Amino acid sequence: MKGTRPRYVAALSRAREFAWGRFIQVGCWALLAYSVVAGMLEFVFVLDGTRGTMLVVLTLMLAFFAVDIPLILAFSVARSETVSPQR
Repeated sequence: MKGTRPRYVAALSRAREFAWGRFIQVGCWALLAYSVVAGMLEFVFVLDGTRGTMLVVLTLMLAFFAVDIPLILAFSVARSETVSPQR
């Protein structure tokens, strides 16, 4: 399962009949929303006095959360969109 994500990204980049406009639209707004949430959570961690390794681990988890969820959401919406074939 470890090496499957790069294959999916490569396969998605070659898809001709994919709603790229909708993917970008949903992805940008979701990324903005989840970045705000992750930023507020990071602020709470710093304000609470979290330091050192624990803060680094939490920050990395928040970064993963802020990027992965919008990508999944954008892909799910764009996959369901009907697109006319390009000629």
